[in-house]
Amino acid sequence: RGTRMVIQKDKLLHFLAGAVITAAAMPISLWLALAAVILAAALKELFDWMHPSNHTADILDFFATLLGAAFIWGMYGLLH
Repeated sequence: RGTRMVIQKDKLLHFLAGAVITAAAMPISLWLALAAVILAAALKELFDWMHPSNHTADILDFFATLLGAAFIWGMYGLLH
């Protein structure tokens, strides 16, 4: 019997956000894409931290966003 991994919907949305931001900014500059996704992930977690009654700040959300960026960056590297 294998172990089943469940990905939380919130983490998946962070992953997708990182991927979309990176894909949108990469045609301009790879470094701009990296800066944009780091800034967006940090600002989102800061917003969550500042609004604890409605949001939960989570460092894993930050990393899930960066993982989405890394995925797109890796796919770009494989295809070009």
